[in-house]
Amino acid sequence: MIDCEHFFDGYKANPAYALACAKTAYDAGARWVVLCDTNGGTQPPEIHDIVTAVIAHGVPGANLGIHAHNDTGQAVANSLAAVEAGVRRSRAR
Repeated sequence: MIDCEHFFDGYKANPAYALACAKTAYDAGARWVVLCDTNGGTQPPEIHDIVTAVIAHGVPGANLGIHAHNDTGQAVANSLAAVEAGVRRSRAR
């Protein structure tokens, strides 16, 4: 398992690099690639779109997780958006 801290902020800053990191972890044998909204500020539609991009880049939803922080009160909404996009493991805190 890899816990990709600050994944969504990193994706917004450099999508190609963030996608490469997630795919490399999966290709190296990570059973779970957990995408983290560490600052809790990503909006649910962004979560959905970014998770869709990760899956399209070759990390199957069956191996994806979401770890959504609740700094802005959106952890549950973000977790649901990620599940709707294909994530199969969720943790909101």
